[in-house]
Amino acid sequence: MPISFSRFSMAAILTTSLAASFHCNNYRKALNSYNDALPENEIRALRVVRNELKTRESIRSVIRVMKRNGFNVAIVQIRGRGDAVYSSRLINPAPGIEPGLDPLQEFIELATPEGIEVHAWVNVFLAADHHTLRRNDPEHLINTRRDCFLKDRQGRSMLDYTRNDLKEANVEGAFLVYPGGYFQRKQKDTVFMKSSHYQ
Repeated sequence: MPISFSRFSMAAILTTSLAASFHCNNYRKALNSYNDALPENEIRALRVVRNELKTRESIRSVIRVMKRNGFNVAIVQIRGRGDAVYSSRLINPAPGIEPGLDPLQEFIELATPEGIEVHAWVNVFLAADHHTLRRNDPEHLINTRRDCFLKDRQGRSMLDYTRNDLKEANVEGAFLVYPGGYFQRKQKDTVFMKSSHYQ
């Protein structure tokens, strides 16, 4: 049986088609006139993961890529899994950092002359994953503050989860509970130190 449209339906379809055509033409026009030069005040940000910050050469490489591709803001991961990718008196350094390197300071010093703003990206609650557990650093939170890690309804710490458990729970690793007391002060001191030390 053929479909019959009322006058109202036909008018609605016609109006929608004209509007879609108008928007498509505007979109095509915008694409055709797009200039890849960086407009004033436009933010082109790149998230830089901690593994790209462990050597001076890898940091220089990131800056070169950013400059070549027109990025002007770097969101730099300086806390990954309960460790520091910056110089800290309070938090243990992330593994694999080149000796004598303060990755955040190096990044700032290289990025600033290139007109790249640097913003810190801090994983506050995700503090361990299977790599952290395998390394089992005695100074890491997994050993010094096990009490600060989240427990499930059965009272089992996320630190005791297998990789399959984490996958089933759809999480990357073990999370900290909302930090209170001593641990909260340590987090605040860390944030204060970062904001006051790095310019």
